Amino acid sequence: MDLKNLLVLCAFIVNLSLSILVHLRSVKTKANIAFEITAFGITAWCLTMIFYRVADAQYSIVWAKLLYFFPAFIPTGFLIFGLLFPKHKIKGIIIAAIIVFNVIIAILTLSGDSVIKNVLLNPSLEKKIIFGWAYYRLYIFYIPGFFIASYVVLFRKYLKGGPLVKMQILYILLGLTTASVPAMITNLNLPTFGYFELNWVGQLFTVFWISGVAYAIMKHRLMDVRLVVARSVAYVFLIAIIAAFYTSAVFIAGSLFLTGKTSVNQTILYVLLTIFVAFTFQPVRYFLEKVTEKIFFKNNYNSNELLSRLTKILATNLKLENISTKTLNELFATMHVSKGTFYVVNDREIMHLASGGFDGEKIHDRKLILELCKKKKIIIFDEEISEKTKDAMRKLGVSILLPLYAREKLIGALSLGEKRSGDIYFDKDIEVLKIFGPEVSVALENSKSYEEISRFNITLKEEVSRATKDLKNANVRLKEVDELKDEFVSLASHELRTPMTIIKSYLWLMLDKKNSQSLSESQKKYLDRAYVSTERLINLVNDMLNVSRIESGRFTVSIKPFDIEELISTVYAEILPKAQEQKINLEFARPLHPLPKVQADSERVEQVLINLIGNSLKFTSENGSIRISAEYDSDRKQEVISITDDGKGIAAEDIPKLFQKFSMVGNNYLVKQNIQGTGLGLYLSKAIIELMGGKIWVESAGLDKGSKFSFALKTA
Repeated sequence: MDLKNLLVLCAFIVNLSLSILVHLRSVKTKANIAFEITAFGITAWCLTMIFYRVADAQYSIVWAKLLYFFPAFIPTGFLIFGLLFPKHKIKGIIIAAIIVFNVIIAILTLSGDSVIKNVLLNPSLEKKIIFGWAYYRLYIFYIPGFFIASYVVLFRKYLKGGPLVKMQILYILLGLTTASVPAMITNLNLPTFGYFELNWVGQLFTVFWISGVAYAIMKHRLMDVRLVVARSVAYVFLIAIIAAFYTSAVFIAGSLFLTGKTSVNQTILYVLLTIFVAFTFQPVRYFLEKVTEKIFFKNNYNSNELLSRLTKILATNLKLENISTKTLNELFATMHVSKGTFYVVNDREIMHLASGGFDGEKIHDRKLILELCKKKKIIIFDEEISEKTKDAMRKLGVSILLPLYAREKLIGALSLGEKRSGDIYFDKDIEVLKIFGPEVSVALENSKSYEEISRFNITLKEEVSRATKDLKNANVRLKEVDELKDEFVSLASHELRTPMTIIKSYLWLMLDKKNSQSLSESQKKYLDRAYVSTERLINLVNDMLNVSRIESGRFTVSIKPFDIEELISTVYAEILPKAQEQKINLEFARPLHPLPKVQADSERVEQVLINLIGNSLKFTSENGSIRISAEYDSDRKQEVISITDDGKGIAAEDIPKLFQKFSMVGNNYLVKQNIQGTGLGLYLSKAIIELMGGKIWVESAGLDKGSKFSFALKTA
């Protein structure tokens, strides 16, 4: 292979490498697909030149047609790329028209003799192509025409684009111009006049196009395949070094050791050299990757792993200071950011939260930060077209400002300075920040709420502590007052009970049959009323005294086994005359089988029975009935005593009020029927039963449907 073919082969390898990496790693947008078509067209053009130059005369016509077939796709792909780049939409009919025209040119190139008629060998052994009518009338105008259209489209976008787009277009145009102008001269114009000695030079100039595109990729995020370019360059260098080393080793070894035709020695030496190259391949490759990474991609990182670490910081920290400081440290360490600041909005003012790398003055221009945050989107210095915004970012000394919003509410901001490597922020960096922005916004909002709650809790704790202290003092005072009250009630009860008992006794004596004969009917009536009232007052005093004893813990019960049936019979016999007087049917349903003895205080149980039966007598109308029953619950080992009446019943809303102090059963009916009571009977009954380990409750189907009071006592 001569030197010309070797140079074209190198151009082919470089073009093929870029084409493959763009195809594999770039985002599949329409613009990038058009770019791939251009790259593969140039690659195929380089390859067909090699085959055209080395092919026999009989196959030259085929390779000549292919030599002009593949370049037909280069201006088409580049024009479509220019129309779509960077993120523009264009009518499909325009792209379809361009593709149809390209297909026509391509078909004419391969079919018949429209473009290529024949290939001849001149005396200098250079191949000479004889062109057809379509070459002169279409082909030589189609190629430069589409390129010119591409330049016009991209130049207009250059004038309107932002700084980053301008830099990308600039290097693409510089590289492609440097490659296309010489290529059209040596491969399109000169062959028109029959000069073919330089028709291989155009392929070499495509390296300039590769250089422009590669620089745009590495420094200005074109298609964001920078890491792949670095790896590709490393492998190209690796192949070149190994090839040079292998060739030099073979040449030197052959010159020194292989003076004659010793094929066996040559074979052994080649095997040894191959083994040596195989063993040194990985160290050389590792060294070159380190070198190329330092040159082309100093700060590579895995974006998913970075996002995972940042998310973990947000999930494991609640304090604003911890979130901001640890997040900045992670960005500094991974993205190699030189400086950065976290801000948080508090009461419509932006406050400095945490920073690193700044000189101390630029981080405090909060008014300027708030003004930039109104844009509600990430602001990148290299892409910002507004000079006012760029001046503001220069003043702040930042390259990126990320406003942090949660539910349309500004929470804070994150500003980052330039990278320590001097590189710009690449698509991967910006994408990480865009994904991380909403997450950290929510985390900061939650953290602010947490700190507000913490401060509130501290204040609340102080208030509660102060209130608790006041309550303790008040409670001590209340206990003192309560003790005085109990002492007063106890003393008053004792002092009142004695004269009341005396009054009751004298009234009874006067009402006695022997002494009452001298009294008139009206005198008897008044004395009888006085006797009943005195009895009621004595019961009230007794109840109040018992309540006082219960609440002060001085009320005692003497629990012993006794026969509950016998006790009920006694109470029944005492109350029966009163029931008959009120014309109420009072009955005791004696159990069919003997009941076991209960473990309780018989005197206190008797008091409860009198209270409950007396309560039923108050609320049972004339000709009504009251039934006393007792039964043994073998499952719970207790006896249940019930007093059931068909009286006024209890409303559902009144049931929860029962068994409370001064809460009288059927309060509404007491008022209507002028029925009076102490309001302490049920409260005392409940306290007495519970002191003996029992339980008391009431059931009623509603007003005018009677009621049933029951209590349970443990058996002996």
